[in-house]
Amino acid sequence: MFEGSSIAAVLNRILNHEVDVEMMPEPLRGVVRAALSKSPADRPSADQILLRLLGQPETVGASTAVLNQGAQVAGDDTTPFSRVSPTLADRARRESAAGMGSLPQQTGDVTPYQHLGGPTGDQRLGGQTGDVASYQRLGGQTGDVASYQHSGGPGGHQQAGGGPYPQVSPAPVRRRGRGKWWAVLVAVLALAAAATLVVLGDSWQLFGAAGSGATEEQPPSAGSSVADKVAGTGKILIGVKGDLPGVGLSRGGRFEGFDVDLARRIAEELGAKRTDFVAVSRADRAGALAEGKVDLVVATYSVNDDDVEFAGPYYLAHQDLLVRPGSIDSIEDLEGKKICGVNSPSVGIVQDRVKVEPVPAGNYAECMDLLRSGAVDAVPGDDLILAGFAGRENQRYKVLGAKLNDERYAVALRTGDVKTCKAINGVIADLYRTGFIKQLMKKHFAKVDFTPESKVPAMNACE
Repeated sequence: MFEGSSIAAVLNRILNHEVDVEMMPEPLRGVVRAALSKSPADRPSADQILLRLLGQPETVGASTAVLNQGAQVAGDDTTPFSRVSPTLADRARRESAAGMGSLPQQTGDVTPYQHLGGPTGDQRLGGQTGDVASYQRLGGQTGDVASYQHSGGPGGHQQAGGGPYPQVSPAPVRRRGRGKWWAVLVAVLALAAAATLVVLGDSWQLFGAAGSGATEEQPPSAGSSVADKVAGTGKILIGVKGDLPGVGLSRGGRFEGFDVDLARRIAEELGAKRTDFVAVSRADRAGALAEGKVDLVVATYSVNDDDVEFAGPYYLAHQDLLVRPGSIDSIEDLEGKKICGVNSPSVGIVQDRVKVEPVPAGNYAECMDLLRSGAVDAVPGDDLILAGFAGRENQRYKVLGAKLNDERYAVALRTGDVKTCKAINGVIADLYRTGFIKQLMKKHFAKVDFTPESKVPAMNACE
């Protein structure tokens, strides 16, 4: 039904693709399609399945009359003779004992047989098969097929008087209800299959463990939503930066920092019971999202030249400067001083405002060494990144608060996933209103003189 090169691929198709039931006739096709619906709320109940297959309106409910009709249909199909009440059976015995012969048939297929120990008083005469020849006509004296008993062996038919009886084929059995009750069986199996899919969705891990990277996965189907997937599986895989202390850092196979805590809370609000993380760079995030390798990316840089959607922003950062307390109070105080010349647009922004001397450095770790030693007077960069690097230093630093421009940190997701985008926007707004963002800022950047933004940012339009 669903094929794929791996368990993850198969489960992805189970969760996001529909079963082809076009080869089935109606009403079976519609019932099976409904029973295999991805949403439990859209699946019909057992009563509704029965009513649909019997051609009854669902508004009346599965009444006693409809259920009795189903029982009669089942009886016609599974039993090669018509059972009669104990009253008719007793009457047959009395007439037989009185020499009155067999009871006249009241309907086209009602013949009073007895089954040994049967609840209706019918008696089975030792036959080992379930065909019509395994029963004895009560008081039968005519030469029809119902007037003999089965001897218990194959072909061992005998007249009631003991002589051999000519082999006679039983009367054709009516199969009025077979098609309907096969349909009921298929529908029940379909419901069982749907339940199995739910169990599989909870049991198999579609993505790699934290820090291990994503396993093979098929791209999400068109129109699929991360919010729906998380609601169904309880799992989510989020890409974060892995090299920014205080923001998003991978250490010993575990991820920590402001972005990680924020992403975990967003995932919980979406319904995730398990959240895994993997390091994803800006260059890789569009491909990872499009191919379904990650569900979301908490993107420190939400530059819109990528083919991704952005929910949020979750923080409005600013290009700023990290300095030693008491040394620099404003950007004008940097006139003629040295700044770390890390490969960042912030260097040029500072140079546009004041004349400074850049000192080359390969990364922010080197910049912190230069600032600690006094080789530079300031380190330019995004205020959240600067606070993250300063937070692991023994001496205290401050973010100047120059706010040279805005830098929107947002959650990247696959283009077109409007439902998840709107859901994340609502979660972020609530996290600001409830003070959760303020708590995270205090947790990760308390060692730095830093006044982060505390107002809810203007959210991106989800399109």
